[in-house]
Amino acid sequence: LAKEIRAYGGKILTNHQVLSIKQTNGVANSIVVSCNGIKNNIECDGIINAAGPWSGKVAKLINQNVELQLTRGCGIFFTGQLVSQAINRCRIPNNNDIMCPSGNESLWGTTSQVVYDPDTPETNQDEIQKLLLGAEELFPNIRKYKSFRTWSGVRPLIKPKKIDKDLPLSRGHLVIDHEGTGLKNFLTICGGALTTHRLMAEDVVNKLGNKFGFDIACSSHVTPLLN
Repeated sequence: LAKEIRAYGGKILTNHQVLSIKQTNGVANSIVVSCNGIKNNIECDGIINAAGPWSGKVAKLINQNVELQLTRGCGIFFTGQLVSQAINRCRIPNNNDIMCPSGNESLWGTTSQVVYDPDTPETNQDEIQKLLLGAEELFPNIRKYKSFRTWSGVRPLIKPKKIDKDLPLSRGHLVIDHEGTGLKNFLTICGGALTTHRLMAEDVVNKLGNKFGFDIACSSHVTPLLN
């Protein structure tokens, strides 16, 4: 993906912290970033805030509000292909739902726990035990297989106006146009899932492009990435 971005003239800055976002007459037009103590001002025509669970913090840098419900999810990787295809519980999405084969590994997960800080992705022993207990319901001999690593991440889910404790939060995505709150050419993309990232990018880029009068059809859904 990085190779594809560069091939189209894009530039990727890693290990850069966004310090501030600037605007002139209500139009977002530059970002100040820092890397190894060196600050750099990047001028631009528009900004897409795609900072995942940190989107709310980034928006606050320019006095905008993004309401997120952060949930941490974790899973366990097992050695070997325990299943030949994904096995998923047929129920309302919950913890301990799915086993997915991935090469010579199998992934079991996931969990969903509300957190309030995006910098809290660590998996704890209690979560691991709950995952193993849940896995035993579908795979009684699961503890005979070697589990060699866990993973976790924080989901930036859209916070509904009213939360129903009996229903899972939507994994749909949302593009927020901050022009409605006084800031033009600044969009936030939040929600979604790893499997919908391409569609999310298409949606938010199209909306920003429309602001500048671009009428170019998206082709990322039919264009293979560079090898």
